[in-house]
Amino acid sequence: MNSNFMKKFRAPAGVKHLVIFADMDKHSATGHAAAFECAHANLLAKNDLVKVSVRWPDNGDFNDMLQNGDQVRELVFYKKKAAA
Repeated sequence: MNSNFMKKFRAPAGVKHLVIFADMDKHSATGHAAAFECAHANLLAKNDLVKVSVRWPDNGDFNDMLQNGDQVRELVFYKKKAAA
């Protein structure tokens, strides 16, 4: 999925945990920007999500990570519960 589609993606009904995989674009931050925009929009949307995880490799994309043995980083965000 490219960054433009990632920004627009909304989790379908029934999804409780959305995991977003971002590329590590060291010179443009495009992958991170799209991933965090997607995470933010989904956390604010009316859906069934409980949490969103954004994961990215130290270098390049996940294929590079598999080939080079790089580490993966993760940030987890939780949807704010509505006041009762």
